[in-house]
Amino acid sequence: MSYIHYRYAPCKLELRKLISHRQECYEMTMRRHEWAEQEVWKPRLPPPGWRLRSQLVAHLHEHKSGVNRLVTIPNTSLFASCSSDSYVRIWDCVKMEGKNIANRSKQVYNHQNGALYGMTTCRNNQSLATVSHSGSVVVLNLESNSNKLSVIQMKQLDLQEDGCAVDISYLDSGSQMVLVYATVYGSLIGWDLRAPKLAWKVNNDIKQGIITAMCLDTRQSCLTLGTSSGYHTCWDLRFRLPIATIAHSKAVRVRRLIKHPSEPSWIISAMQDNNEVTVWNLESGSKQQTLWASSAPPLSKQQTLWASSAPPLS
Repeated sequence: MSYIHYRYAPCKLELRKLISHRQECYEMTMRRHEWAEQEVWKPRLPPPGWRLRSQLVAHLHEHKSGVNRLVTIPNTSLFASCSSDSYVRIWDCVKMEGKNIANRSKQVYNHQNGALYGMTTCRNNQSLATVSHSGSVVVLNLESNSNKLSVIQMKQLDLQEDGCAVDISYLDSGSQMVLVYATVYGSLIGWDLRAPKLAWKVNNDIKQGIITAMCLDTRQSCLTLGTSSGYHTCWDLRFRLPIATIAHSKAVRVRRLIKHPSEPSWIISAMQDNNEVTVWNLESGSKQQTLWASSAPPLSKQQTLWASSAPPLS
């Protein structure tokens, strides 16, 4: 029995490996797009008969200063909090349902250098990323067998050029694992966690005000920014261009932005004044609905005392 041996040039073998690797990346990207599409059609809404019982489950008081962000960790009973006291804490909801007298955090990280403003999950929900007033972007590893969170990556921003980061989100397209963060001076920066350098950087119009909030759409193709002057600017991350801008009539600060649970082109915006929460349609540029929880006349320009005295960054 005879065998025929084939020899290939090293460059041809390398080309085959590269093609195989790119095919795997493409398949992973397509799977993630399918999952994102499924999420669009599965809005996270409460069951029809669900009602809030207004029952206190736990009183958590380990933070010594204002809590700036709460983030749930998908597929677990955990959630994370970051605060102006420089601490990140992980909490377990399961332990709060029992008869525990003292509810303590499961894991802790002390940044020791500035208040923490924004936070997001990343790396397949195995890590947390947070941004601080000191200009640092820190990636923490979630370890189940430790009571402390360990730093696995860190980047320091140039405070003179960009200022500190005010919010952060995570873009996972399969071929890229990009942390996207917005800074005080209007920069929108993408950092690929697999590379030491920045992936891209664009600048939001500083005339629209300081960026105060942002949210990523379900398909991870558009990102909307909110500013201190009431502007909502939607960026197409595929082409890195602004595609829609909506300005609030009273030019008040946008405090928080989240995506709408069932409408892909809608966002929900919490404003500085009068406990106002507004639903905006980014495609038409129109206001869909406003929730008004204030003693001031609805949709008026009158401010409550607490709203007018709120700090510019919290």
